[in-house]
Amino acid sequence: GGSNIEIVHVEEGITELAPVMFADCPLTQVDLPNTLTTIQDAAFYNCTKLKEITLPNSVTQLGEGVFHDGCKALTEFDFAGITEIGSEAFQNTGIQILDLPTTVKTLGESAFANSALQEIWSLGGVETLPTDVFAYTQIQTFDIPQGLYIAPGAFEYSALQKVATGIDVMEINDGAFRNCRKLTSVELNEDITRIGDNAFRACTALTSIDFPESLVSIGDYAFYTSGLTSLVVPNTVQQMGRMAFAGSALTEVSVVSGVKTLGDYAFAGCHATFRLPMSLTEMGKYPLGFTASENDGNVTVFKMDDVTVIAPAASEAIRYAKENDLQYKMIGPEDTDFNEENYLYGTVGDG
Repeated sequence: GGSNIEIVHVEEGITELAPVMFADCPLTQVDLPNTLTTIQDAAFYNCTKLKEITLPNSVTQLGEGVFHDGCKALTEFDFAGITEIGSEAFQNTGIQILDLPTTVKTLGESAFANSALQEIWSLGGVETLPTDVFAYTQIQTFDIPQGLYIAPGAFEYSALQKVATGIDVMEINDGAFRNCRKLTSVELNEDITRIGDNAFRACTALTSIDFPESLVSIGDYAFYTSGLTSLVVPNTVQQMGRMAFAGSALTEVSVVSGVKTLGDYAFAGCHATFRLPMSLTEMGKYPLGFTASENDGNVTVFKMDDVTVIAPAASEAIRYAKENDLQYKMIGPEDTDFNEENYLYGTVGDG
């Protein structure tokens, strides 16, 4: 690598390109033989002038970092015949559209990270999106197909704005869209039962989301420090994880009758009005009304002054509010709505 070679003709009979073979070369044209089967790691690393390369059908695997770091002139690539794309293979390249054939089964971590990628037309035969595979890319929309596993951080810090789940998609995987700071729209189908740990953590532009009535579980830190401003938790939710919505921008939270549990510190740091049902019988550790900060597994809490609990008079929620000296308003246990005229008491300590 590192020579001034601009045009390369690899002779017939060669089966493999060695690691870093043409790294840092100012290549503009590469002719590869039909006998070639393998391109090793970083073979074309930082070939900044390489605009196109055609692989023979005999090549099925691309090594780690094969076009990594600097191949920004490479804006298109034909993946025909490829079965495996190594980690960081196209990182920091100029690839703009991803249209994988069904032969491609495996993508390595960070395979397209920080590339110019804008659109995904097809994921081919890929069943797993590994960590950082599309991190820092310009992808704006993504429809989750059935059977796809999305590893934590797969789209981290990308330009992703909209996510939708396809038919029969039943969960959002742990950390799938964490740190997608531009994400504004999430459409969940009626098959979703679980939103994983850290799934939308730090999605600061996400101000609203509609939970389907199929939802059963919301994971730990699922919407931690997100931009959510209002929320309705459906009665199907049976589990709400630790700090699920902590530090988010919530000002209005309604929990539908039927929900029984709030997780530890679930709404810590949320300056909100909480409308809570009689069915709520298990309040985790300081689920609301307090800020919570963690350090080496230890949690420090501080009481908040701008949180209000609205709930039936005999509910666990009102007991919790009184015990922790939070503002509360009580309604009759038979009331299912939360209109002003149903309030029996209006200030801290009444009743």
